[in-house]
Amino acid sequence: MNDVATKARKAEQGEVPVLVYDHIGIRDSWIAHLAWLDEQIKAVKTIRVSEAGWALAGMDE
Repeated sequence: MNDVATKARKAEQGEVPVLVYDHIGIRDSWIAHLAWLDEQIKAVKTIRVSEAGWALAGMDE
């Protein structure tokens, strides 16, 4: 998330960057941690790849 936030800041696009990740094989404790990070760090939005289509479509509105 830090890398994504840093690169987005340098790109100066003015939008919230999105980190799309594959949750398959990730332990439940890491999934919970990613959810917590998403709530705490507003500089980057995290989305599961399986939910990306719907989530990204909803961000356009």
